[in-house]
Amino acid sequence: MHSNLKAFRKIICLLMLFSSHHFGYAQQPISSQQVFTVFEQHCLDCHGEFGSYSDVLTIKHKDLIEDRSVIPGQPDISELYLRLLGDTDTGSQMPLGQDPLDAEEIATIRRWIEAGAPDWEAIPKPQRRFITTEAMLQTIHTHVTSLTAFDRSFARYFTLTHLYNAGASDDNLRAYRNALSKLVNSLSWGAEVIKPKPIDNEETIFYIDLRHYEWDIKSDKWYKIEQAYPYGVRLKSSTYTTLCEETNCELPFVRADWFIATASLPPLYHEILDLPKTDRELETRLEVDVAENLKNAPGVRVWRAGFNESGVSVNNRIVERHKSRYGAYWKSYDFAGNIGTQNIFTHPLDFTHDGGEIIFNLPNGLQAYYLSTATGERLDEAPINIVSNAGARDPVVRNGLSCMGCHTEGMKTFEDQVRSVIEQSRNPSYDKAQALRLYAEKSEVESLVREDIARYRQAIEAAGGVFGGSEPIQQLVKQFEGPLDAAHAAAEVGLETVDFLEKIRENSELQNAGLLVLGVERGTVKRDAWESQFGKVVSVLNFGKHSKPRRIDTEIKVRQLLEKWRSACEKKDIKTYMSI
Repeated sequence: MHSNLKAFRKIICLLMLFSSHHFGYAQQPISSQQVFTVFEQHCLDCHGEFGSYSDVLTIKHKDLIEDRSVIPGQPDISELYLRLLGDTDTGSQMPLGQDPLDAEEIATIRRWIEAGAPDWEAIPKPQRRFITTEAMLQTIHTHVTSLTAFDRSFARYFTLTHLYNAGASDDNLRAYRNALSKLVNSLSWGAEVIKPKPIDNEETIFYIDLRHYEWDIKSDKWYKIEQAYPYGVRLKSSTYTTLCEETNCELPFVRADWFIATASLPPLYHEILDLPKTDRELETRLEVDVAENLKNAPGVRVWRAGFNESGVSVNNRIVERHKSRYGAYWKSYDFAGNIGTQNIFTHPLDFTHDGGEIIFNLPNGLQAYYLSTATGERLDEAPINIVSNAGARDPVVRNGLSCMGCHTEGMKTFEDQVRSVIEQSRNPSYDKAQALRLYAEKSEVESLVREDIARYRQAIEAAGGVFGGSEPIQQLVKQFEGPLDAAHAAAEVGLETVDFLEKIRENSELQNAGLLVLGVERGTVKRDAWESQFGKVVSVLNFGKHSKPRRIDTEIKVRQLLEKWRSACEKKDIKTYMSI
């Protein structure tokens, strides 16, 4: 009896040991998935692969372990965990500038580290269902018909479906969603930040209402986008035909990656924002009278600072802040040299500049940009002898994208050097009193800059973006401009990779378009080569007709005539008025 009891106890112990081992094994993936969910909700916009602070820390399992941010089994010496609790000797509490994680989320990360920090990337992910072009069209059509008949003509869509089908990482897709929201709202004259709305479970199709961004006013901004879009196809689908009729346009959707890469730069950047040809016209629109402010309102409606070191300016630089209709209107004066009237320390009021950059608040609080010559004509890019992206592979400053990359914290801080020189000048050749009124005290200028930074921060966070760090849009533009592999090329024409490669092998026209290389290991095609052959490819595949909209519909013509008529009335131009 006694020996039987001992044997029974031994069996129970073995069973308990066996079950605890398997229970721990089963719990490990759950623990790692739970911690990844916390990272996904609070950390990846900054520290994902395409995050704004990925250069500081990338939350990939291998990286966290290798750089010893996480010490498996030892949360109390793991820097990642300690920074969630508060500031440490190596940095500030995380998430930076945001509310701390709640107690349960911090406890989840602690338990994960205690459990040995198991790899969430090792957990098999569900295989993605390939989304066909027809399924995408059906999703868009279902959404369009959920709108009132009146609202449908203002509905437009951006798609990431091809990237999802090509196997883009969740991190990459998240970055594209955030970048799309930031860019659309940075091209808006609407009063509010309004994020594009996902309409499918996978969040690859996004709806906007043109009226929210004032893209329907004066000239049809979407028509400008249609004209620039190189991947437009009149698809052989009744759903597509109906969709075009319902939205009253030829291309109701465009790819978000193309839009981000193209609309962040001139000419489309200028066209969507409707930026005029001269800074004077822009100032009129924003109700900024530069000459009047400088003459009669220094320290009231305009403030100025000057310095001889800047992140982009090669020589001296003066910056000037004016009050505008929507917040601030910043104007820089940049120089090709530093002698004579280009010396801002001896000529603080009557200097001769060679060009400039304008940064102004849009109605929603985000910033727009404008590069100009010395006489105020709009530029696509700045002369490199005046301003440049120091240290960049491409040093040319291009309006829009380059400026966004530099101003991820809104306005940049600076240290005025001119006022102290003015104060020490005994008998200057300029009006010293006026100069002191214009070149404000340090505390006053700093207060204004803080105000503008706060306005921008509120707007960028409302758009779902990250304040500070590097600009994800720049990374995504570079990605889009890179070569395409077979998976991405196939997805862009709406096919699975195997099917596309088979069609290439069977069709001499596709082979003559230079696509055989996609069947080679690590074979790619350059973006410009692919774009030049895209129309031929979709035609050979018999998916539809490649086209660019060339007509302007009646509604747009009427709007343009009305605008012309209003302008003629305002200018009392009888000849133009009678001709309409």
